[in-house]
Amino acid sequence: MILLQLVILALVLWVLLRLGWRAIHLIEPGNRFRRLLLRYFPLLEFGLWLWLVFRFAEAVFSDLAYYEVVMGIMAVALIAALGWYLLRDFLSGIIMKTEIAFEKGQYIKTEIASGKISKLGYRCIILETDEGEKIRIPYSRLNNQLLSLPAGEDASHSHVIELLVERNRQAGELQREISTRLFNMPWVITGFAPQVNISIHDERHFLAEVRFNVIRREHVILVEESLRSLSAGPEPGQ
Repeated sequence: MILLQLVILALVLWVLLRLGWRAIHLIEPGNRFRRLLLRYFPLLEFGLWLWLVFRFAEAVFSDLAYYEVVMGIMAVALIAALGWYLLRDFLSGIIMKTEIAFEKGQYIKTEIASGKISKLGYRCIILETDEGEKIRIPYSRLNNQLLSLPAGEDASHSHVIELLVERNRQAGELQREISTRLFNMPWVITGFAPQVNISIHDERHFLAEVRFNVIRREHVILVEESLRSLSAGPEPGQ
C-alpha cells in the first residue's frame, strides 16, 4: 500500500515541478526573482527527488535484516557522486593554476573554444570569444585539452596609431573610452598595458596617440578599425 502511495506521490511531484518550471518562465525576463528561481529551483527539485528515492528504499527494505546496510551504501554512493562532481573541477583548477599563470584578460586557445579570459572561477573558466559570446568551460574539461597561450613580450607586436578626435568631451573621458575599448578587445595583450596620450591638436580636435601590443600583426588592422570609429578624419600626416 505504501508503495502505491509513493508512486502517486511521485506523479504528483512530477506534475507540480513541471508547473513550477512553467510558472518561473512566465516571470518577466531580466527580473531578479526569476534569476534566483532559475538558479535554485533545480536544487529544490533534486532534493525532493532524492528524498523520494530514499523513501522508496525505506519502503522496500525496511523489513529486511540488512536494511541499514542498504541505506548506508546509498548514502555513501550519493556522497561519493556529489564529491566527485564538485571536487573534480575544483582540484583540476588548482592543478592547472599552479602550472599556468592564468590572468583575467589573457587570450587563450583550446580545442573547445578560444577567447579572452573573462572570469577565473573556482570550478570553471569563462572565455569571451571574438564575437562577444561567453563560454563556461569546467577545468576538468581543459585538463587533457591542447591549450595555447598568447605570445610573450618578445613575440608580441607593438603598434602606435594617431587619431584626430573632435573636442566634444573631456580629454580624460576620451582617454578612458579608448583604454576601455582596448582592454575589451581579444586581440590586445593586456599584460602590456596600452598607453593612450591625449593632446590638443587645434581648436576643434584632440590628437590621441595610442600604443598597444597585439598577438599577431594582422590583429593591428582589427584594432585600428575599431578605434577609427572615434576618429574625426584621417590619421595626421595623411
